[in-house]
Amino acid sequence: MKQKSPGKFLFQSLLLVILLVCLALKGFSSSIELIAFVALLFLSVVGLVAYRTYGEKMLFVVFSLFVLDVVVLWLPSNSLYFTLLLVSLLGLWVSMPSSRKCKEEECCEPVSSPPPQKVVDGKVVEAKPEAKAEPSKKTTFSPGKYVASKRSNVYHEPKCEWAKKIQKDRRVWFASREEALNKGYKKHDCVK
Repeated sequence: MKQKSPGKFLFQSLLLVILLVCLALKGFSSSIELIAFVALLFLSVVGLVAYRTYGEKMLFVVFSLFVLDVVVLWLPSNSLYFTLLLVSLLGLWVSMPSSRKCKEEECCEPVSSPPPQKVVDGKVVEAKPEAKAEPSKKTTFSPGKYVASKRSNVYHEPKCEWAKKIQKDRRVWFASREEALNKGYKKHDCVK
């Protein structure tokens, strides 16, 4: 998961404080304005507290509501709170959720095959460059039929979405299900 920037969090917090203080100092001429202020305050606090999970998206909604609130306050009184509108729009822009999807080369570790291995008499050994393979031993090159993480106890087929997320240095390869079971791993739902 992508780490959230602490600088961005502090900047958004500062913008929220500025907006809330300015709206509070303006005063509330009706109960609707007071209710809107309390709702914005509540949503802002929830967004900041839950920032690491869903809070950043919630702050986008909060800044959108601030823009709406400033525009609605402007219409009846014919006095535009231009600074508040700019701060609201800046907060809206900073908190805008990114629309780009995960591209393999950007944020996901690409899946690459492990160093070549060979199966000799039923055992997997690392393949070494040889001039000729011995004719008496059956040799097949393969990274293995199943893969697991060193930090897990579940093995997968290499085409499984979970297998693709295992970091290269944490991969453990197995030639057979029996080998994985003997080493204490259990099968994932992707293994048929």
